[in-house]
Amino acid sequence: MRNLIQKHLIPILTVVSLLLMIGSMLLKPDNHIESPLLSNLSNFLMIIATAMLSGGIFAAVLKSLQFNKVFQEALEDIVYSKKFLSTNSDKKKKWDSVSHAMAESNVEKTLCERILSTIFNNYFPYGADYYYTKLNQNIKITWYNKKEKIVNIEVFTTMTINGSKNSPIELQWSNSNYSNETSYSTELYEVIKEKGEQSKSVKVNSTKEDITKQPVAANRVLTKATTTFELKGKNVYKVERKSTFNQCLLVDRYFGFTATRTITDGMTVIVNYPSDLNVQFLSCGTFDVFNHQFGSDKGSLSLTTDQVILQKQGFVLVFV
Repeated sequence: MRNLIQKHLIPILTVVSLLLMIGSMLLKPDNHIESPLLSNLSNFLMIIATAMLSGGIFAAVLKSLQFNKVFQEALEDIVYSKKFLSTNSDKKKKWDSVSHAMAESNVEKTLCERILSTIFNNYFPYGADYYYTKLNQNIKITWYNKKEKIVNIEVFTTMTINGSKNSPIELQWSNSNYSNETSYSTELYEVIKEKGEQSKSVKVNSTKEDITKQPVAANRVLTKATTTFELKGKNVYKVERKSTFNQCLLVDRYFGFTATRTITDGMTVIVNYPSDLNVQFLSCGTFDVFNHQFGSDKGSLSLTTDQVILQKQGFVLVFV
């Protein structure tokens, strides 16, 4: 009963106040009849009726405002929910709108447009069919011919690939260097995990391997090794890549890595090199995410980061 009254309190107050107003008007004494008691009673009922009607209107307005606030919050929860945004066909437009709303001045809005375009086109992994969760590299540098300033560089890379779409994926990796003596190999394993069992790795055979050599200058040959894999969609894969080549420091003093896909869980790089070779570290890309530390005995360098590495980010080693 109490809940019923509370639910219909506003119409009850309105009806009662109107009845009291009518009663007040009926009790109002006639002009020819003077009755202080009826007059006071009529005025009292009118005051009560006016107060009740005003209270009902105020309660209605208050309830309406409260409802609007609840409705607004519920609508915002829907509009900004992941489920709603994931089914929306124009996510980029909403992202632009929210970003512009955060900018205050016209200068900030203009700058915001250019920054958003750069981020979306160059860094944001929008529509990517796969990405890397972790990447590790071991780089071993030794003298091949110290007198002619030729070093041998051996790079062993391990990474984890996560497919983000159900459609098949074509992986195509290339390794280029200015050396006629190059060895290159890539092995890829699909990580299979059955319910209640430990995960196991099954080797995936490449569909195509190609090595091309192109002379670009005197004593310089551009060797490009490409490996192609046809993979399933939303699966996890582990990759092992190994490349070995000679590099003449009189011709090329740089060795580097640049991410072609987003790496979500950071990267670790260990570099070992001769103690009589001077190596410098440079970060490339818009953000400097690597913590680098040279070994106390000279001849080693470690690069670590647990941050997200965006496309076109990486590092460069300079041999001086």
